[in-house]
Formats: sequence, C-alpha cells, structure tokens
Amino acid sequence: MACKCINMCGYGDDSWGKHHHVKCEKYETEKHSYLFYYEDALSAWIPAPDKIENICSAVDNLEPDEEIEIKFRRVDMTDKQLNDLSDE
Repeated sequence: MACKCINMCGYGDDSWGKHHHVKCEKYETEKHSYLFYYEDALSAWIPAPDKIENICSAVDNLEPDEEIEIKFRRVDMTDKQLNDLSDE
C-alpha cells in the first residue's frame, strides 16, 4: 500500500527518497531493506545496483573457469539514511 505522501507536491531528487517525500514523517523513521556489496577497491560497502551484472562483467573480467567471490549484506535503513550516503 502506498503512503499518503505520494500526493505531496515536490519534484526532483531533492523532494523524494526511494519510498517517501522528504516532508513525510516516514522519510526519517520507516526502515526498508537494501542489498549492499563489498567493493575491495574502495574498502567499503556499496549499495548494490538493481542488476547484479552491473557489479562485475564476467565476460570482460574473468578468464575461463576463473572464480570470484562477492560479499553481500542486508542493511535496513530509512530513506534519509540512504540519501545521506550519497553525501559521503
């Protein structure tokens, strides 16, 4: 079920989180699950893209029969916390 904030005015990236309008009380309180992966080159956990293939192109980066490991973890956070990650 959609939140009532779907009817709030506001356009652009600064007005909306992934689930709520920035003026909605749930923007800072309601947590959602997100998938993160560990990026060795940055020594950091990064939000996973919608398509896992975008993390590593096996055709371009791997030799035949070569294996890689990608670490994933679930992180529960609010829209505000997720949006604040882009500032870091």
